[in-house]
Amino acid sequence: MVAKLVAKNRQQMFDKVSRRKKLDELEIRQHELLLAKEGLTTLDATPLHEARER
Repeated sequence: MVAKLVAKNRQQMFDKVSRRKKLDELEIRQHELLLAKEGLTTLDATPLHEARER
């Protein structure tokens, strides 16, 4: 019985992590698309980076 609970918990954690990873990837992709609309890439310096360099 304990083994079943452990297995169920392991599967639930795996599912939770998988969902979170997919959500993170989706948010990154969305950010990249918003940057592309402005003609930028993730490698371009942000205004914050530019201000730090000064």
